[in-house]
Amino acid sequence: MKDKEKEVEAIKERYLGIIKKRRRVRRLNDRKFVFDWDAGDDTSQDYNPIYKDRHAVQFFGRGHVAGIDLKAQKKDQSKFYGDLLERRRTEAEKEQE
Repeated sequence: MKDKEKEVEAIKERYLGIIKKRRRVRRLNDRKFVFDWDAGDDTSQDYNPIYKDRHAVQFFGRGHVAGIDLKAQKKDQSKFYGDLLERRRTEAEKEQE
């Protein structure tokens, strides 16, 4: 009997088609995000020295980054430009002081 049922089932599948399972629709909140990253997955490290040493962002206008302490930004910016001007000064300019 079982062989006859299997044969009938095989004929049905061949001529009527296989019953496809309905795909489950995933909602946005069903998705899971993995926060643990492997160190080998990190692509942010550049080995080329051109890209390794990043330049500070230069802004037009007021020149501040939103969400970061303004006093700290002004302090870092004045230190940066002070060091830059000090390196560019010649010996003659330094002696004039």
